[in-house]
Amino acid sequence: MSGYLTADGADYFLNLFRNGEPPIPMYYLALVVGSQPGVTATGIELEEPVIEEYARAEVPNESGNWDMAQQSLTNLNEIAFPVPSEDWGNCRYWALCDAAESGRVLVAGELEAFEITSGNQVFFNPGTLEIALELDSWAATL
Repeated sequence: MSGYLTADGADYFLNLFRNGEPPIPMYYLALVVGSQPGVTATGIELEEPVIEEYARAEVPNESGNWDMAQQSLTNLNEIAFPVPSEDWGNCRYWALCDAAESGRVLVAGELEAFEITSGNQVFFNPGTLEIALELDSWAATL
């Protein structure tokens, strides 16, 4: 599914290019069950499941966890969320953040809508989170 670089994401990547901040050691993938995150969305504005057991999935930024090929960065490992003990709602969007709570939204995108129900763990297989640099813009897919 396609995605887009946010304003905070652009700032982060540009800061990396100029050595203005260190790489983030851990990214956090959020499931969004409300409205689509805007280009200027922050992590606190995301409409994530409001169930106590819900947590953003950790995505380590380490060698061996990402594949870089043809202007794209792709996850090499499964990304898993906690197993819900109750329904979390209808998920339609995702966001890659720099913190487990709140923080900056770096990349966000749309998913094919699916219902998150009790007992059915949400996970994304290797190769499903892709951030790509296209000739005229940044693009991201999940």
